Amino acid sequence: MNKSPSQSEINLILNKFNSRNFKEVEKLSIKLTDKFPNHPFGWKALGVALKQKGNLKEALEINLKTLKIDPKDPENYYNIGNTYKELGMPLKSEEYYKDALKINSKYFQALNNLGVINKELGKLKDSENYYRKAIELNPNYIEAYNNLGVTLKELGKLKDSENCYRKAIELNPNYIEAYNNLGITLRELGNLNESSNIYKKIIETKPKYFEAYSNLGITLREQGKLEESELNFKTALKLKPDYAEAFYNLGVVVRDLGRLEESEKNYKKAIKINPNYTEAYNNLGVTLRELRKLEESDKNYNKAIKLNSDYADAYNNLSFNYLLKKDFKQAYELSEWRWKTNRNIGNKFLTKKPLWNGEKDKTIFVWKEQGIGEEIMFGSILYDLEKISKKLIVNCDKRLIPLFERSFSSKIVYESDRNKINENDFDFHISMGSLRSFFRKNLKDYSVTSKGFLSPNNERKLHFKNKLNLTESDISVGISWSTKSSIQMSSFRNIQLEKLIKNIRKPNLKFVNLQYGDISKEIEEVNNKFGINVITFPDFDYKNDIDDLASLVSACDMVISIDNFTVHLAGSLGKETKLLLPYTMDSRWGLDDSFSYIYDSVKIFRQTKLNNWDIVFRELLNDKSL
Repeated sequence: MNKSPSQSEINLILNKFNSRNFKEVEKLSIKLTDKFPNHPFGWKALGVALKQKGNLKEALEINLKTLKIDPKDPENYYNIGNTYKELGMPLKSEEYYKDALKINSKYFQALNNLGVINKELGKLKDSENYYRKAIELNPNYIEAYNNLGVTLKELGKLKDSENCYRKAIELNPNYIEAYNNLGITLRELGNLNESSNIYKKIIETKPKYFEAYSNLGITLREQGKLEESELNFKTALKLKPDYAEAFYNLGVVVRDLGRLEESEKNYKKAIKINPNYTEAYNNLGVTLRELRKLEESDKNYNKAIKLNSDYADAYNNLSFNYLLKKDFKQAYELSEWRWKTNRNIGNKFLTKKPLWNGEKDKTIFVWKEQGIGEEIMFGSILYDLEKISKKLIVNCDKRLIPLFERSFSSKIVYESDRNKINENDFDFHISMGSLRSFFRKNLKDYSVTSKGFLSPNNERKLHFKNKLNLTESDISVGISWSTKSSIQMSSFRNIQLEKLIKNIRKPNLKFVNLQYGDISKEIEEVNNKFGINVITFPDFDYKNDIDDLASLVSACDMVISIDNFTVHLAGSLGKETKLLLPYTMDSRWGLDDSFSYIYDSVKIFRQTKLNNWDIVFRELLNDKSL
């Protein structure tokens, strides 16, 4: 009696397998194992069929039985490894893939899957090596090129990652997953147009590929095409209503569009689908803070931290909440997590020299962080630090150097390029923001410099004053109405110049432009519409000549501005300033403060309704100083 299945019996199962009719494969395999209980083929086919149908525990039983029948077949070890992988047991999976390779060192599929497992385990370099070995054995291994691309991207080797995806596509021009991954990498490389075009190509080829719509939405947002971005996320959700990532990204883009309540709802939908979605909890925390739901915001940051105790963004965002509550100690401790966030990790100054911890009579290197507004705000602490140090070397934006040189002690040396700093020239180092924990422990500490600490060029101040040509009854008002720092900021903070002038003009007010950028058309339209003259000085660069801008600010009687760099400049000069704030809360300006605790001269006018400036304008017009 024949103890092995015939070739026709084997081919019948293989044909069903190739047509992915796993139900039939299971049926035929059971018949074959009944007929040939000691032959491995039927058991092997049955195990694969059960795995494909999702019956993983049954599949594993059959896989192990097959291995007992034929322990010298590397495929049996490979199949067990695959099943353990699906069961979420990567270490057991890894063990069996390695067993397969002991029998057949050229088993490139096992090498590829070891790459997958090691990536899951966070062993990215090992993952890379396994994929490269698999490709070495099979230079046309399309899946391995794609997988290698994913690992290289996580290793930060974006260009190498791009090349891997392109190779996979070269080998298979219809490999949608590789196209999708290529689009992601190109976006991270800043090639937004090509990234966008790739996703559009995928959608043309495969109109129901929901991931492509979602990824296109992300790219379009980065291009500033917010409405298009929103539509693509919504399309992705029509195709896959339980797509947590699309709800999350929709939450991001509607927040950019100023629709915070919708943003909140979408983050909560993402969390409902995926209760372990740490990024959604974090972003929900941000939106809730902006909606003034501070307690609820705290809870969501803490939930994100509970899920991931190393989640730097959540710690850093939580620090802003504590700053709003003026719990400075807790805020500053948590803010040190900022150096582990993706946004700041590359900005940290790397040196072998120790971090400054309060030592006196030492040479200290203070290095800049964040934007120019923050440099001015943190710069006030140089006033305190210079008193206890031997010498200071300060890294700051080159545009601030003339102003800082005039305002602080001569024992401070300034350098705009920190790469030019020699380690032998200083004893300790510290970032500007981190100085707060030493010199700004309470509100009283802020009062030291809150009345102004920067000194303008008085000769240039007089020059601008004369140029304004004011009568005795005139009040010169410097105005700034826009920030270009980010989509999120601008959507809430910016005010159209026409709207600003329309709502605050009075016969005795003479408006002076303090806004940088190409705003000539806006000013011309306003001048023509309202019959006024917004005074602009074309003889200096508003963006780059900060020293002259400081002199112009000082020449004005007061400043009216949205939350941007201008406020920090005016406040640091001690100039009377009216700060127009959106409904969303910013940690620098407190919860409901009427005046800034950082700058005494800055009076705050806040929205009481989201995206509604009417009450701000009314309060401003009723202000006695106008």
